[in-house]
Amino acid sequence: MPLFVPDYMASSLTSIDFELLKASGVRFIAFDADSTLVPFRGKILTEEVKQFLSEKRGLFKGWCIASNRLTNDLLPLAESMDAQVIRATLTNRKPQRRFFEQVIRHFGCEPHEIAMIGDKLIADMWGAKRAGLTTVWVEKIGTDSPWDRLFHLRRTEKKLIKKYLPENQ
Repeated sequence: MPLFVPDYMASSLTSIDFELLKASGVRFIAFDADSTLVPFRGKILTEEVKQFLSEKRGLFKGWCIASNRLTNDLLPLAESMDAQVIRATLTNRKPQRRFFEQVIRHFGCEPHEIAMIGDKLIADMWGAKRAGLTTVWVEKIGTDSPWDRLFHLRRTEKKLIKKYLPENQ
């Protein structure tokens, strides 16, 4: 299977089986922010997601927000879910391997002990799998960024999903 095919898939963040992830050896979670935790440029978790994450937090040694968002506005979001932020820079972004190596160094563990949860097959899944992380793809929430719309990212992803994951048509 190509590296952008996720290890696990879920229709939403709250439908992820975190207990299964823990049982498979995952000790740490890295969340994408935009379109995964919150809509594009969002800063506040819904009460449902906040409650869900609060219930699941004790399963893992730590978690972080690993985002390509360049603005420095994720700290309140991270604090609301007891997480740290690993931000991208103009030269160090997902899907680059060194971005995910930064996540691995942050947790100080083996790559397979980290689950990357995100909504993008290339930036989140492919990048994380190349670095050896476990991957969980969730359907996006909210509208896409202007860049994603400009480059028709979701159209490309739908073609890839149809080709490699035919049961999800």
